[in-house]
Amino acid sequence: MNRRARGALLVGVCALAALAGAIGAREHARADVPVSVPIEPAPASRPVSSVVQPPAAVRERTWPVSAVDPFKPVSFEAPVAAPIAAVPLPVEPAPIAPVFPYRFFGRMTGPDGKQLTYLARGENLLVVSPGGALEGDYRIETMSDNEIIVVYSPLNEKTVINIRAAE
Repeated sequence: MNRRARGALLVGVCALAALAGAIGAREHARADVPVSVPIEPAPASRPVSSVVQPPAAVRERTWPVSAVDPFKPVSFEAPVAAPIAAVPLPVEPAPIAPVFPYRFFGRMTGPDGKQLTYLARGENLLVVSPGGALEGDYRIETMSDNEIIVVYSPLNEKTVINIRAAE
């Protein structure tokens, strides 16, 4: 036999072996499966219906409700801002008079026998009398032996200077 004939013979033997293996595997697989399965008749107590009912456990099961609606339309526009409520402006407190810059300095009887009252502001002394005006919009309203009442004119606010406590 020449070389070519031996090659053809080897190919033929391999093809026959492959065919025999395939047929044997198919016969082996069919041998495990029964050809026919006997069908048992339905019991007489249960009626035959064309609608199959699921078991009670499946019928009573409640499915969870999704919090997100999958069919809700989606918008990619920026949301409109809610209107901002108007904040009331703070109420300004009522204006008050500045601190009275004078202090009671003393009293003295003048050469004519009249009593003079002195107020001091820093190193300066002022002689005051009822109805008289002071620097900075102050005026003397009344004077008595016990007190001096001074009015801040722009706000008509009164300041009382107790003389007996000052002496």
